[in-house]
Amino acid sequence: MADTKVSDLPAITTLNNNDILYIGDVSASTSNKITYANLRAPIDNSIAAIDATVDSLSTDVANLSSEWETYTFDIAAYVTNTTILSSNVTDLSADIYGVEGINEQIEDIFEVIENTVNIGFNGPVTISGTTLTFLSGVLITVT
Repeated sequence: MADTKVSDLPAITTLNNNDILYIGDVSASTSNKITYANLRAPIDNSIAAIDATVDSLSTDVANLSSEWETYTFDIAAYVTNTTILSSNVTDLSADIYGVEGINEQIEDIFEVIENTVNIGFNGPVTISGTTLTFLSGVLITVT
């Protein structure tokens, strides 16, 4: 078979790990060989590393989902605090502006409070060492 061209050899469709593949190293102008197992090894290692990373991330996501499902946010305290705050602001406004013009000032204050409540929660929430940061009610980071 020394006088047979590689292109004239019969093709096979299934390789075994000990099969030898012909390699024409163009940069060194040499002919070499490699086993199918050695050719596959780096690919198999990369796939195994990707699988391990995906498994780890899947576990992290499942844990975080579980914690998030059991997390309850008590908005009642914030609503109560907002109501108390608005009452205090009304009292202070009356002291500062007097009776005249108080309605206009109160309307402005209530508009600010309403906009704050309607925008959504802003700030961090920590659950089991994981910090979730919200902006306008939208989760923006997990650390």
